[in-house]
Amino acid sequence: MIKKGDITNRYILYYEGEVDETVLVFFIKKISDTRLLPNRAKSNIKFILIELITNIISHYSSSSYGIISLEDNEGQVIITCGNYVSDANLKRIESNLDVVKRIKNVKDHYNEQLKSVSYDKSVNLGLIEIYNRCKGNLKLNSKQTGKNLFVTFKIKLDDIN
Repeated sequence: MIKKGDITNRYILYYEGEVDETVLVFFIKKISDTRLLPNRAKSNIKFILIELITNIISHYSSSSYGIISLEDNEGQVIITCGNYVSDANLKRIESNLDVVKRIKNVKDHYNEQLKSVSYDKSVNLGLIEIYNRCKGNLKLNSKQTGKNLFVTFKIKLDDIN
């Protein structure tokens, strides 16, 4: 779990609490309005945040409590997003991430999967596109906290300038 004192980089945004559509809109607006980042970086960050925050809203286990941070670290943007999930959700996320990591050309795979999308079939397009946009700089961690499992995504975007 992220603790404010553990991170020495400069925060662009930090949020801890119940996550809903209002939080998502707030983050997207703040990213759009910031002058700290170039437009290309803003686009990547907004896409990643939309995917991660939507997953917190849709797939939490005990509550929609989450931690979301955006940091500037010497030309890198580090996006960290965490929430409580079930064991089954963690296994599904790990399995999907393992599949994405084995794909040789992520962009081509994404385009192929996009052709087979229907409203009743998930092909993990969000995870594939996040992995593509961060060029594989994605780490998934989990920690048991009592009866709950807290999962954290940490994503680094290197080429923000």
